[in-house]
Amino acid sequence: MRALLLVFCAAAFALDLYAPAIQPEMVEQINSMNGVTWQAGMNGHFEGLNLKDVQRMLGVHPTPASERLPEKHHMKAISLPDEFDPRKEYGDRCPSTKMLRDQGGCGSCWAFAAAASITDRICIATKGAMNPIISAEDIVSCCSITHAPLECTSDKGCNGGQIKDPWSYWHSKGVVTGGLYGDTQTCQPYTIPPCEHHVDGPRPSCAGEDYKTPQCLRTCSNSSIDYKSDKTFGDKAYSVSGVQNIMQELVQHGPLSASLSVYEDFEAYKGGVYQHVKGSFLGLHAVSLIGYGVDNGTPYWLLKNSWNNDWGEGGFFRILRGKNECGIEGEIAGSVPM
Repeated sequence: MRALLLVFCAAAFALDLYAPAIQPEMVEQINSMNGVTWQAGMNGHFEGLNLKDVQRMLGVHPTPASERLPEKHHMKAISLPDEFDPRKEYGDRCPSTKMLRDQGGCGSCWAFAAAASITDRICIATKGAMNPIISAEDIVSCCSITHAPLECTSDKGCNGGQIKDPWSYWHSKGVVTGGLYGDTQTCQPYTIPPCEHHVDGPRPSCAGEDYKTPQCLRTCSNSSIDYKSDKTFGDKAYSVSGVQNIMQELVQHGPLSASLSVYEDFEAYKGGVYQHVKGSFLGLHAVSLIGYGVDNGTPYWLLKNSWNNDWGEGGFFRILRGKNECGIEGEIAGSVPM
């Protein structure tokens, strides 16, 4: 055990957090490897940033086993399609399935994964009759230690939270609507501006910023919207595990929140079915798990990130399915609209 700890400490000490987020040498090495199922490249999203900037965006706190949500088991298995993509199934009725968000330099991924998934689930459940854009701002600012709702006693806003808590918060307190930064048509749009992930551009740079958690408000920025009546509520939150069970949940109810371990090579992902091959562990990240499929014989999960559209496959990505790659199948949370 002592030897293992020494090896781990040596590896952690060797990680230079001020090194570039994506290193050209690593990109070249990955793309020259045999059997790699994805392509690496110099993603614009992380241009000019270092690994410390990346860590700031990884805001998931692991959930102790004793605090895990009760697990949902489907009473009756259904015949599942080989591929499921809600953008194709519901895109015309539910444009939110194609919508991408940007968490900026705040470690609010835990709130964004839930907000995006809840938004899609409401639309899917109502067959497109309702498509409120659920507020990540409400979750990240009010589901926190500072305001101490029972469900949120481990969450620290821009300094991270647990992926299960927004779903429990949706059940007990409800969540209002909230669009992207600058939106004026919803109750609580996101107030942290998107970061400029390029060296030059119209957005402020993410590099070196310490973003403060937005203030928790019980009012709407749009005075024509009533705060209380704007809320939607979910049923009791649950976890989902097992490949077939997760697939069935996606097909029947829509996207879920999922946690994954992020390594240095993840920032360089440009397309294909991601599997970790190089680099050190940086932290835990939350994403919206939306579907699944198979690419040239490789089964994958389809996911939506909160790093805008200048990363990955236009803001989306795929990861190996069935092997718990980077822990993607280890902690998954959801609920259904009430």
